[in-house]
Amino acid sequence: MSVKTSQNKHESLQERGDLADLFASALVLIRGNKRSESQRKNLRHALQLFHENRLGTVMNAAEAKLFLESSSPAPFVIEWEGEQIALLFKNRLDQLGLSTRESIAACSEWQLKREFKKVNPSGWWKDFNTLMLIAGKWGLQLRTPKLEELLELTIGELDLTVRTFNVLQNAQIVQVKQLIEMSEAELVNLPNFGRISTLNEVKEVLTKLGLHLKPNQIS
Repeated sequence: MSVKTSQNKHESLQERGDLADLFASALVLIRGNKRSESQRKNLRHALQLFHENRLGTVMNAAEAKLFLESSSPAPFVIEWEGEQIALLFKNRLDQLGLSTRESIAACSEWQLKREFKKVNPSGWWKDFNTLMLIAGKWGLQLRTPKLEELLELTIGELDLTVRTFNVLQNAQIVQVKQLIEMSEAELVNLPNFGRISTLNEVKEVLTKLGLHLKPNQIS
């Protein structure tokens, strides 16, 4: 399991529990008749999405908490380009200048990930995955990343296992541009690198980026 996948799975499970607690409280609010009719309508919509296991695609736990604590009757889900999305997610898209299909297509995958991290550090991956699902429905192709973008990527942004990530980080290899300056022979000689499977993993990740390791020196 990769660093990202493990972290995202843990956060998803935790957020699911947080949302369950929040909407248990929401049920009390609805039954207690303490909110306006429009607010109760929004809460029912939220509960329906939650029970259908779809809430995570439009709202995270932090956004749900803000929504439940707000006295505003404004809906938390809005229509955008034929899709139902969270209002706060739409606000983040606008903040990043991603309000049109053209502006999204002008970005690379890595650029989008970094932009979402700026405005939503704790839940950026959910924003990114949501946008990718929407882009897929539209048949939208993202811009091919430039070589400079790929070289500036950190190893933490790659789909590496925890073990491989730790080995590279301990060797002070923190960016892709440093990694491609290593040969296979140099990598396998790193402390704790050890396994052929680790080398294959690194090579596979680089291949997906259209990059490769430095050739071994012939003595």
